[in-house]
Amino acid sequence: MTTTKTRIPMPARLATLTVLLAGSVAGLGAQKPPLERVNLPDGFRIEVYASGLEHPRSMVLSPNGTLFVGSRITPREIAQGAPPDAGQVYAVLDRDGDQRADEVITLTHGLNAPNGVAFRDDALYVAEISRILRYDDIETRL
Repeated sequence: MTTTKTRIPMPARLATLTVLLAGSVAGLGAQKPPLERVNLPDGFRIEVYASGLEHPRSMVLSPNGTLFVGSRITPREIAQGAPPDAGQVYAVLDRDGDQRADEVITLTHGLNAPNGVAFRDDALYVAEISRILRYDDIETRL
């Protein structure tokens, strides 16, 4: 049996968000990462695609271009008294196609560390600590 691996190119806006989310996960928390300190290979650039999302942790891009972002608070914030069910899921929309988010919609709040998001067959899947939630036809309700 022969297996072929194909590398699928990542859209530029998703690559940008990946860098920004990685900065948040790396302990920057609510701080904005200084973009001038990010080292990029030749031919790459970094820009802010969306702002106003608290504690972004994971994301998935739908075939229609909606970026879904799961967020959760940090263990340190929980230790300081924040409720562990403070997680949210956002839909980030670029309605005019200019590669900048026009709208950030909070889809859910009060979740227990919605740490994983996936999209398949028009449904958004959100993984919490002890369950997986499915939101059918989510983009028709944005």
